[in-house]
Amino acid sequence: MAFDREIATITIYSEASGEDHTTRLGVAYTILNRLGRFGSTVSEVCLKRLQFSGWNADPLDNANLLRAARCPDDDEAMRDCGIAFDQAKYQSVPDPTHSATHYYDVSMANNPPSWALGAIRTVQLGRLIFFRGVR
Repeated sequence: MAFDREIATITIYSEASGEDHTTRLGVAYTILNRLGRFGSTVSEVCLKRLQFSGWNADPLDNANLLRAARCPDDDEAMRDCGIAFDQAKYQSVPDPTHSATHYYDVSMANNPPSWALGAIRTVQLGRLIFFRGVR
């Protein structure tokens, strides 16, 4: 669909610009693993209300999206986020999240989101803890 790659790349950047490629790949796969349940297109999944914090109206969350908007065209992290999305979309590398649909930052480990209760933790990549089986 129109702009799926761009919106996914910005989402990955907003969520994991400071992380390594494998973590960015994990975010990309998480977006794709949500297709169907959270939207029929990548853009719908990324822009669904309260799903990816960069798109939230909250000023603290939205700061990452604004940072992405200021990126120069040759930004290495942004370029790598696009590569991660392409690799996930075309499944040219395995899913490092083991089919996760959700994740949260380790900074929330002492106060995990309610959706994590009863979910299956699959892996930690960088500062993100991934889950599947979220109800």
